[in-house]
Amino acid sequence: MVNPAYNKVDCGPPKDVAGAKKSYKTTTFKSEVTYTCPEGEKLKSVCKEDYKWSPVANACKAAQIHFVKVKDAVLDVSGKTLFHKKNITADACAKECLSDETCLSFEIKKENRECYLSKKTATKSKKMKSTQSNDYYQRIQPKDDLLIIKGTAIPGHDTFERLEDVSLKECGHACHQNPGCNSYEYNKKDMLCDQSNATHLTQDLLPNKWAWDTYIINPVNSKIKCGPPKDIVGAEKDYKSTDYKSEVTYTCPADETIKSTCEKNNKWSPIPLICNDTKKQFVKVKDAVLDVMGKKLLKNKNVTTEACVVKCLSDENCLSFEITKSGKCYLSKKTAATSKKLKAAKDRDYYQRIKPDDTKIMLPKVSIPEQDVLRQLKNVNLEKCNEACLQHSECNSYEYSEKEKACNLSEVTHLTDKLKPNDGNKDTYIIDP
Repeated sequence: MVNPAYNKVDCGPPKDVAGAKKSYKTTTFKSEVTYTCPEGEKLKSVCKEDYKWSPVANACKAAQIHFVKVKDAVLDVSGKTLFHKKNITADACAKECLSDETCLSFEIKKENRECYLSKKTATKSKKMKSTQSNDYYQRIQPKDDLLIIKGTAIPGHDTFERLEDVSLKECGHACHQNPGCNSYEYNKKDMLCDQSNATHLTQDLLPNKWAWDTYIINPVNSKIKCGPPKDIVGAEKDYKSTDYKSEVTYTCPADETIKSTCEKNNKWSPIPLICNDTKKQFVKVKDAVLDVMGKKLLKNKNVTTEACVVKCLSDENCLSFEITKSGKCYLSKKTAATSKKLKAAKDRDYYQRIKPDDTKIMLPKVSIPEQDVLRQLKNVNLEKCNEACLQHSECNSYEYSEKEKACNLSEVTHLTDKLKPNDGNKDTYIIDP
């Protein structure tokens, strides 16, 4: 039972802790505030009977979270500033550096605990030197994908198999595709790559004189997860990780390769819905409609042609579809070949499905543009027209008029966006689609 005297205790709003998110519900006696630091560290404070919150640190472990430590090291550059306090801790020096946006690194002298602030880093400079008297700390910039500390190594922590004869770019790409890889060391001289699950939070870096440089994936990006990548109709997908900068590779039937990368918005970079080769499973007739009953309208609005293709291919009974200029998709179990009811319509395009065993596509009431005619034959039947096309090396299709006994050979294929409906006097045949 709470002493009635404590019912009046109110500690007021709790103080802030630098770098942490603050969470609490009340400020009365025995209330609790929780501070959550970027790397998951939690600090707690309780409202006491003396109207004060219990002691808590002023900041998260700044030197650990906001800086990369290189043990027994000094950056051999000029222009450092001595922070005029003795026996200073690494965290206190880190907070002083963080208060100045131009401060990019600091060093602590171990003997007298002096703090030296600097505007320079080992990101580009190869001036890291070994010394037992100092520890070096390099500031982490949240916008940086990689924390680069040249002239250093993470000793004894090569978690994965060494890669040889690779570029720096290839080394980084390999790490991003490797689940559990948090850092890598690269030797430019020998073109060697060592990958590791270690980071500055789990292992101290040390100066290195053998031409190695350390690259750590910024912990800020470790929370980026894109989840399982989408499918592409007609493609096989291959990926190892769904973390930031991970890559998924889609392999389509006709040796087409499509890649997508996990980006900072926790989404995969855009991909098409279908392989280009999958689009070849339909022949298009511009400005046309199949005048039949029983079509199915997709409920989705602003449907793309690709989405309509995907929907039709998912149903073995779907043999054609139409898509309007406003993005409406109509699926059908009938085709122009069987119904012979294709008509001109300015508001839509007609797509007829090509089955794997189709050796010839018939499109009644469809014309080939005059400029694409290779040769004209008169007074021939349909069989002779077909033979003429098969014997012509450039012929892919032909247009035939039964009424006029006329045959026009053409190089137009089902991939050519040139077919249009006519008034009913001519039919088009496409061979070996």
